[in-house]
Amino acid sequence: AEVCPNMTVTGYSDVYPNKLECAEIDVSLNWLESRLGKRVPEAVIESKFTRMGYQVSFDGDNMHVVVPTWRSTGDVSIKADIMEEVARMYGYENFEATPIVSAFDGAINQVEVELERRIKEYMAFRCGMQEVFTYPWMNDECVHAVLQDTTGIFKLSTPPSPTESYIKSSLLPNLCKAVAYNERYFHEFAIFEAAQIFRDSDYTTPFNPIEKLPYQRKHVGGAFVGAADSVQALFRKAKGVLEMMPRYTHMEAFTFKKETKPVWADNVVWLNIFQGDVKVGDLALLSKKAAMGCGIKNTAAMLFELDQESLQPFKSRTNKFVHMPEYPMNDYDISLLFDANVTWEQIKAVAIGKGNNELLHGVSFVDEYKGKQIPEGKKSVTIRLVIGSLQKTLKANEIESCAEAIAKRLKKQLGAEARF
Repeated sequence: AEVCPNMTVTGYSDVYPNKLECAEIDVSLNWLESRLGKRVPEAVIESKFTRMGYQVSFDGDNMHVVVPTWRSTGDVSIKADIMEEVARMYGYENFEATPIVSAFDGAINQVEVELERRIKEYMAFRCGMQEVFTYPWMNDECVHAVLQDTTGIFKLSTPPSPTESYIKSSLLPNLCKAVAYNERYFHEFAIFEAAQIFRDSDYTTPFNPIEKLPYQRKHVGGAFVGAADSVQALFRKAKGVLEMMPRYTHMEAFTFKKETKPVWADNVVWLNIFQGDVKVGDLALLSKKAAMGCGIKNTAAMLFELDQESLQPFKSRTNKFVHMPEYPMNDYDISLLFDANVTWEQIKAVAIGKGNNELLHGVSFVDEYKGKQIPEGKKSVTIRLVIGSLQKTLKANEIESCAEAIAKRLKKQLGAEARF
């Protein structure tokens, strides 16, 4: 009005570059109850939602929600957002906490999880290495220097910095960056890292058929750093750490071969690491060109990287807890003659029977004898029976009666004879 006093406004016109549309979401009331743990009355939901500008309608189990434009900017777009709105408006204090009930049927040995813990403890405690934790993205210069080829590596569309645009597909680039940083302060050190790596390949759907996950594996890698003229000592140290790792971490032993040279490795000092016929990693001296590309100027770095998920831990049993007996158990040995071709498995199976003998708690092998006192084609086998009761202390005649019943069964089914 000050600039143009004669101007008059005759009408308004709103211009929308992208006109907002009201989001419409269908939510199952049964689904909502299963997630919240409580059935919120429809009248309560409608009352609270309409006050906030929502439009709500019900059709059996389905609740149809029309979201107001000021919440349709992506803030409320899926049924989980509606669940959050219901819980918030109804009041979190109106939901009763439900205790989690769990049952333990027996001890379970997670050998893969235990192996990862033992590898870390071995390198940290026994080998004196420092564990490092790096970002899930890699420095571009180190990627080009160490991996050289970026095929199959994820690249971020919005990286955290202009020089860190690749997702971790190997532990080595970040380890080299850590070496370059620390060589300014230390002339000799050893570091390791255990983390997941990702590659743009081998997509799977282990959890949701409509969601594909890329290749992802747990790796463990490390670097032994020292003076440039101590390569031989660094190689022996690194190889010794890896050679002894299976022994202290309870897994299959490593073998070292020269089959495929890593692209980042020195032309002479390198080895491939195998478990059986499966290649599980590499050990090598970082080449001078790759080291300079990563900013490592004054030290030599011996690197290794292992595919942790390919490592084979020793097989382990699952232990079960058994209460100690309240009443004494008695060891009772019997010796019988059997045909020479009768196996111990047959003897044990007949001795145990159908498992309905409440007094028999164990059958074990003691001794087998063939000699001058034993007839030709026969053998003497000594069996140890564990006899006892869970309700009382047995008398001598009860123990002997149980043993005689087992001996009689062996005589009837396997032709056993008493030894005199």
